[in-house]
Formats: sequence, structure tokens, C-alpha cells
Amino acid sequence: MTTTSSTTSTHTHQSIRCSAAASTASSLHEAISTAYQEALVELGGSSPDLVVVFISAAYGEDIRPAMESLNELAPSRYLLGTTAEAVLANNDEYESEPAIAIWMAKLPNAEITPFTLEYSQTADGAIILSTGPYTGLMGAPVFDTENRLVGIVTAHDILHYFPADVNPFCVADERLDAESVTVSKLMSFPVITTEPNMALEEVAQILVERKVGALPVVQDS
Repeated sequence: MTTTSSTTSTHTHQSIRCSAAASTASSLHEAISTAYQEALVELGGSSPDLVVVFISAAYGEDIRPAMESLNELAPSRYLLGTTAEAVLANNDEYESEPAIAIWMAKLPNAEITPFTLEYSQTADGAIILSTGPYTGLMGAPVFDTENRLVGIVTAHDILHYFPADVNPFCVADERLDAESVTVSKLMSFPVITTEPNMALEEVAQILVERKVGALPVVQDS
């Protein structure tokens, strides 16, 4: 059984600290506990805000009971657990042998909002559904009084335009108060769109080439 660990620290007004550790103990519960304690020491002993546990698929049937007790084995304000064909910690990669890796972080003043993605089989293939505060909505189309698509507003637009007094990422020259900002000032146009009968491969190519995250689907009436 081996363990490895390391830590990094970014010094701000309050230090952001990260650490990682791995274990190849034959007992999965022991591996998680050992790696967690190693990473915790490197983190300075303070309770972590975020812990991510990667479990090698080589542990087989032991994985489910370990997942069910993960909160006790690796306590954290927010905890994620997942299986993997191979796990990585620091400069070490474990592919064929049983191994777990734990990534840990102390994030002062950070607000973490968890959400889940659910895989659902459909008649045409599959769809990924989001639950929680993020529903997968990436933008909102803007229509004029004649119901014509004239623009789209995305989270990226808001992030880079919203008034600087409340948004440190603002790049707009105008310093407007929040009530003065209208959709027409920050929407993107013209809008890149797709049609219902466009091939999925073609849509994917447009997304990559035009560097956009979504395409509104429009159909001539």
C-alpha cells in the first residue's frame, strides 16, 4: 500500500489552499480514510470546504457501500464521489490496480452551489437533465414586437457588461446603474441559429467554429 500527498496555496487576503493524496490500500474504507487524513494534514488540518473522491473501478463490489458511507469517511462542507478507470494524484497515476485519489480544497468566502446531472434514455438516444439552481439554460432569446429573433442574452453577456460597481469583471466603458441597463445594450446579435432538420454533427461543428455555447432552433412559419 502506498500513499502520496501534496499541497498548494494561493495567498490572498485569506489563503486558498488545495491538497491531494492517493492510497492503494486493499481495503477501500482504509484507502479513503488514509488518503483523506494525508490530504487533511497537507491542508493544514482545517476542515475542507470541498472534497472530491475518485475511486478505481478495480474495487468492484466494495464501491457501493463505501459511497454510501462517504460522508463519514471523508467529511467536508461539500463532497463529491465518483468512480474512474484510472485515478490521478499529484504526479502519480494508477490504472490497473485498486487505488483512490482525494482532492481537497479550503475556499475562504467562496459560495459553492451544488447541482446534479441525470442521464435519461430517450427514443432518439439520451439526454442529460440538470436539477438544482442550474437548469442548463445558457441564454435567453430576444424577440421584437413582430416576433422576430433579434438577439440573445447569455450569462457571459451579463458577466462582461453589468455595471462595474457591482461586477468586478465588467469590461463596458459606460458606467450605468443597474436600472439603466436594458437587454438591447448587452444582447449579442446577429444570432447564430439552427433549424430542426439540421444534422447534429453540423450543429456541433458550428458550435466549435463559432465558439458559442448554444444555438436557438428556429423554423420558418
